[in-house]
Amino acid sequence: MKETIAILILALPLACRAPADPPSPSAAPRPRLSTEGERALDVVLAAERFTDDAIYDDGVTPPEVEAMRVLFGERAAPAAFAHVLANGTLPGKLFALCGIWYTDPGGFERAAAPYRHLEVEIPIQMGCTGGAMPVREIVEWRRSAAVRLASRDDTNKAWLERAAVSAHYDIVGGGYPCLFKTGGGW
Repeated sequence: MKETIAILILALPLACRAPADPPSPSAAPRPRLSTEGERALDVVLAAERFTDDAIYDDGVTPPEVEAMRVLFGERAAPAAFAHVLANGTLPGKLFALCGIWYTDPGGFERAAAPYRHLEVEIPIQMGCTGGAMPVREIVEWRRSAAVRLASRDDTNKAWLERAAVSAHYDIVGGGYPCLFKTGGGW
């Protein structure tokens, strides 16, 4: 009987422990960037909306897009976009996917997968039009006339000239990534 009680007393701390949390994916560490790159990273991390490259009546380039262009110019761009994907707001994560489309083509599909069917709506500003849009439609436009760049060297402008149609941008087809990296296209 004494042996049984001793075993129970020794086992009690193990039985009363809370189950361990599942391991969380390791967050991408903050990369080393230039001073301008650091500011740009903070803008994309905290993005509150997803935009195109020219908004409002006067076609202003939004700060999020200016920040993306700075990050594309950083040597540590792949690490910066991975950091935003792991740590940013939901709109920031979509901007990060645009960066990853260029900087990690092999990992892009895996990175985009959780967002392809996400019904959550996020704030948008597309030209003069504001509102909200489901994440899945920003990531992959499944209706007609979606831009589908032939390669990472292709451009929206070239695609639109070949297609000779009005088109819709998304991330998967390269429309938004190209818009943020090279500008223009309509």
